[in-house]
Amino acid sequence: METKIASLFRAFLLSFSFLTRIPLSFVSFKDEDFGNASLFFPVVGLFLGLLNLLIYFLLSPFFSLNIVVLIILFIQYMMANLFHFDGFLDFFEALFSQRRERDELIRIMKDPRIGSIALFFGVFYLLAKFFFIKDMLSQLYVSIIYVYPIVGRISQVVVMSFLKPAENKGLGVLFRDISPKYLPFVFFLGLSLVFFEGEKVVFSFLFVPFMTFLLVGIPAYKKLGGFTGDVIGASNEIGELLFLCCFQIIFHMV
Repeated sequence: METKIASLFRAFLLSFSFLTRIPLSFVSFKDEDFGNASLFFPVVGLFLGLLNLLIYFLLSPFFSLNIVVLIILFIQYMMANLFHFDGFLDFFEALFSQRRERDELIRIMKDPRIGSIALFFGVFYLLAKFFFIKDMLSQLYVSIIYVYPIVGRISQVVVMSFLKPAENKGLGVLFRDISPKYLPFVFFLGLSLVFFEGEKVVFSFLFVPFMTFLLVGIPAYKKLGGFTGDVIGASNEIGELLFLCCFQIIFHMV
């Protein structure tokens, strides 16, 4: 009989398999593992944040800040975020289209082609992220590149906790068992990873996931009836950018 520890360890591995390109095909996952995997999303964010720090400290003595930030983003997206970025593009393509019917919006999100709306939001998003990170690193607030991947993954859990899957098939339905009862543990785990970064970071950390729900979760509920895989991806991307923006504002105000 399988123990609870073995089940949670398998869910831990699934969180990395789902959110990154780390090959874990040798592990046999079960449907119920997806709900438990969300408990470990902050740990995946921690891994990506530490990778960002490693890249920064290794490269900053040899390259300009522009090049370092560019490499950090390139490796992060190749390692994990391209999957989320694709969802971000699809979601905003549908959200700002002229279509109103739910089935039409889902069809747009499943279309592999990129339209002008997605292109505009994608370019604007990446430029904004680049300049936010560069600005904070130029002021030697290095820990920002460690924290924002954690906030993005917690934002995903918040959106999935308060919404139901929009369809009975697809990626979203795999996370149908997530509920608000997961949030205390996820926030406690995430907070333990960023607590010593100071009150500005902690305030932004607590505020941003729920703001992400307002900007992504509410429109997804109104237009789609719930979340899809694309909504999960968009939640991460918006959560990361919102944290960078929110921290920038607080940093200059206080």
